[in-house]
Amino acid sequence: MSRLAILLVALLALSGSAGDKAAAEAVAESAQWQMVVARYYVRERNYAGAINRLRIVLTKFESSEYVEEALAVATEAYLALGIASEASDAAAALECKFPNGAWTAKAKALLKSAGLAPAANPASSFSRFCR
Repeated sequence: MSRLAILLVALLALSGSAGDKAAAEAVAESAQWQMVVARYYVRERNYAGAINRLRIVLTKFESSEYVEEALAVATEAYLALGIASEASDAAAALECKFPNGAWTAKAKALLKSAGLAPAANPASSFSRFCR
């Protein structure tokens, strides 16, 4: 049985606030693992692989503490792939959701070094972070 399956069975056995706390920890651990893999892919310059993992964090773990970093790393990965519009969209979402964050400053600096600026596109998958 996989580690996640064991964790889910344990969560079902818990009730009340203990169960809620365990569920929150499971979500945080899953989001953290996706970020670990995404960071590895960026180090290995496998930007497409990193984007796949970052999208998991941004869709399945939208309320996790890793969203800010995921948006910043997505900006970096899209820039590295030469997809400026997605990089600008990710940075715009980051700026909207975390206007004073350290990751926001890093993403904006990356865009600026590429001669770009954050630009929100309402049709972008990142636009949901600005609602």
